[in-house]
Amino acid sequence: MARIMVVEDEPVTAMDLEQMLVAVGHEVVGWADAGEDAVEKARSLAPDLVLMDIRLQGEMTGIEASARIREVAAREAASVPIVFLTAFADPETVDRACETSPYGYLVKPFTERTVAAAVQVALARRDAEREAREREALLRSAVGSVSDALIAVDAAGRVRFANASALSCLEAEEANLIGRQPALSLLDAATRAPLDLLRRALEGEVLSSKARLCAASGEREVECSAGPVLGDDGRTLGAVLVFRDVGAPSPRAQHDINGPLTTSLVGIGAALRELDALRALRSVADRAGDGPRRATEELAILARIEGALRSAEEGASRVAAIMRALRASSLPAVAPAAPAALREARAHVLVIDDEPLIGRILEVTLRPRYDVTVVSSAERGLELIEGGATFDVVLSDLTMPGMSGRELYEHLLARHPDLARRMIVMSGGARDARGVAFLESMAGRRLDKPFRADELEPLIARCIGARRTTASA
Repeated sequence: MARIMVVEDEPVTAMDLEQMLVAVGHEVVGWADAGEDAVEKARSLAPDLVLMDIRLQGEMTGIEASARIREVAAREAASVPIVFLTAFADPETVDRACETSPYGYLVKPFTERTVAAAVQVALARRDAEREAREREALLRSAVGSVSDALIAVDAAGRVRFANASALSCLEAEEANLIGRQPALSLLDAATRAPLDLLRRALEGEVLSSKARLCAASGEREVECSAGPVLGDDGRTLGAVLVFRDVGAPSPRAQHDINGPLTTSLVGIGAALRELDALRALRSVADRAGDGPRRATEELAILARIEGALRSAEEGASRVAAIMRALRASSLPAVAPAAPAALREARAHVLVIDDEPLIGRILEVTLRPRYDVTVVSSAERGLELIEGGATFDVVLSDLTMPGMSGRELYEHLLARHPDLARRMIVMSGGARDARGVAFLESMAGRRLDKPFRADELEPLIARCIGARRTTASA
């Protein structure tokens, strides 16, 4: 059953239509005899279908009313199918009606069978178009989330789609790119001759090449693939260009590498501190004459362990430096943090990371100086905060299943702005333009994975100091 609105200036015809529609199982939700009234009722009633007479009372015709209804629905991201009813089938009237993309055209007089058939066809077309829009939205979402940059153009070379990675690489806003020729400068990697891969793809070529992508921030080496998009009849509908930076690992690869590296670096730092403490204790025992030989042997073993750990730390630090250098072109360095040490009441740190190893090692590292609560999702952390738990610092990963670190920060900024200013974000790299912008805004409160404990603790101390300074003011 469909909810149908009838727009007809002849009451008898309108009553006949209602009887026909009800007889085949539909509901008539409204009736209008003038174009202006039809536009307002279509907006308020939101019918599934409108049966619209072309000749109406007043100055507005059914064709004009149909155009207005489509405009109003488009502003509200909706769609109202319209079937025209008329006693006039001359070419001029039909052409004017077709300009509004109607879903059908019924010439008076009509029968219950013809009305039922027109309604059924219109509703089937509406459902098919809705499914097509949903598939397109799903496809756009899927393509938009991939890490490779993707640009699609129509047959005239105008950009119809560019995902977040492409916008970031081209340093462009979507509004300034869609519907225009792409401002894309590619040079042959060997000869530095200009490459117009999209034009060649529109001419039917399928290409793959290494190139230099020129942007305002400089050049980078990319791998490109381009090809035409063909219709069922073989016509070229457009072209697609995909490219990716070959000078750095993908965000997924960086994430996979950075997690274990962070675990290693933080764990090594914690172990070295424990060794220093043990050495100090043994030194005290030795001066007291408590088993000097045993103490000597243990110190020798500890020295060998220390040597191995410091070698491991050096190797991991080198890998970390490489990762940071690869990201240097897109992310600014974290500003130096003040190394203030606070010896007041123990502060409470909330650690949020979906990788259990990182959560555990951060807890082990921070527990000697702070009270630590570790959770594996931003949703759980937010639940604790909204439930009244008090934290001096929130230390959160950026990329997590469900709510991201950026989304958590935005929520805290709206509901708990003071705590948002004491949030530190850990990241192995952003995957989209919004993530990159967020990381840039967090300079001074951002840790790029992998990091060492001596990079983390000054940031925590500074956030705690800022809170206590504010509280005492």
